Amino acid sequence: MTQQVYVLQDRNSGLLKVGVSVDVQARVGQVNREFGCEAVVIGVLNVVDALRTERFIHGMLEDCRVVGEWFEVSERKQNYLLAYFTDKAERPRYTGNLNGGLAQVNPPAQFSLPEHPMKWEEFQTFLRSAMAAQPRGYQSALAHQLGVTPGYVNQLVKGSRPIPPESLPALLDSLSADYFIRIVPKQEK
Repeated sequence: MTQQVYVLQDRNSGLLKVGVSVDVQARVGQVNREFGCEAVVIGVLNVVDALRTERFIHGMLEDCRVVGEWFEVSERKQNYLLAYFTDKAERPRYTGNLNGGLAQVNPPAQFSLPEHPMKWEEFQTFLRSAMAAQPRGYQSALAHQLGVTPGYVNQLVKGSRPIPPESLPALLDSLSADYFIRIVPKQEK
């Protein structure tokens, strides 16, 4: 059976729960009994790799985590999350092509960056989550495009190496992201 990524919202607290299930409606009943809440489904996503997608979403919402898979999310972030659910039917699989770029085997999934400004550290975390959520073959294809080893790309994704700013255009293009980068100097105290 195919697993689905779901987003539930507790009607009482407003908290969101992001998880994976083969039967979302049955899971709603379990959650309501287990946590004593009135959760309702606000989003369901059919993807090739539900667990990886769930990890990506958890990473996106890490700063909003209350406990476990429960998140207190601002309206703006919730709207962004639900837009992700309506826009993403399947993630592309990547393979390196003869031109050294990335070839997408199935139609590209548009990856949207949050519209709020981010500090460099937050942006790196966001990029790492996005890269980690990509399907098998992505890191190898990206390594080929960047002219580095897959191990180097894996270190970028895992955070053991900083993301070099000069690689941003290639990284964002590999995620099919629409982006605008503005570099602002740190303000002195």
